[in-house]
Amino acid sequence: MDTLAPDPGAGLTSAEAAARLARHGHNVLPPPQRPRPWRQLVAQFTHFFALLLWVAAALALVAGMPPLAIAIAAVVLVNGVFAWMQERG
Repeated sequence: MDTLAPDPGAGLTSAEAAARLARHGHNVLPPPQRPRPWRQLVAQFTHFFALLLWVAAALALVAGMPPLAIAIAAVVLVNGVFAWMQERG
């Protein structure tokens, strides 16, 4: 158990602080790991609203409206790339 100064308000002695620093290192957190770029890009195309638009594009294609399906898919792709670029920035 670590020894403390008799007066809790006094804090650690310089020697005890140096010993704890040597034993445990600096009181810092490691930087958080960022997800891989390709995973972030895939996430932009598979979140809830993007999936709704993919379904809308598929329904437009099934309904015989290929230009609308292509337009919806293009919107999802462009939006996903822009959002990914902003997130990476």
